[in-house]
Amino acid sequence: SFSFGSSGVSASASSSSSWDEERSSTADSSSSTESTESTFDYERFAAQEKLADAAEASPLRNGTGVVLGAFLHIPRVFVGERARDQLGYGVGLALRYSTGRTLSVIGEVGYAGIGESGAPSSQGGPLVLGGIELRFPISRFAGDHILLRGGLGYEHHTVSGTRATNDNILGRFGIGYRHVFGPSVGLEILADGGPAYVIPEGGEDRLNFLLGGSVAFLVG
Repeated sequence: SFSFGSSGVSASASSSSSWDEERSSTADSSSSTESTESTFDYERFAAQEKLADAAEASPLRNGTGVVLGAFLHIPRVFVGERARDQLGYGVGLALRYSTGRTLSVIGEVGYAGIGESGAPSSQGGPLVLGGIELRFPISRFAGDHILLRGGLGYEHHTVSGTRATNDNILGRFGIGYRHVFGPSVGLEILADGGPAYVIPEGGEDRLNFLLGGSVAFLVG
């Protein structure tokens, strides 16, 4: 109904104006909320895509390419007939080439020793390894892997006191874990070992076994 009085017309107009303003404010608020949610969803999607692209490009995750690093084998123990009863160690350069998501060709070049360095009974010399590695991702974007490794190694040891030498042909097998920090830095820890065929200078060949652990810091 309409009121022809000046006060009635004024009240009706004021009520209508307030209702229109409230409806407009509600619409603006709803639009702003939808816009914010849309922006948040896009930014989250873009960040996930960036991480996925980085994982595909990194040879430590899903990509192909060269990986370099440093390794430390400690402790190392040889067991079996006439095996040395002292702890051994190894240190050197770790080489990797990732062919894709699962398989890498691996290598090591370094120094291996047994006993306290400098002692007459200690021995040591160059170390080399070639083999393959299988990695199985256990987290999103392949930031964590279970590693399986196998290869053939060779070590030439010289006894400090007598200068006698022995050659060691090793079947090296390992299982372990790798964590990748960011796109290109990795830390891996493995249990490492296998049969060791020892060929001593002027002595009888023998079959021993190597048991040990390995830590490597990698960049790729």
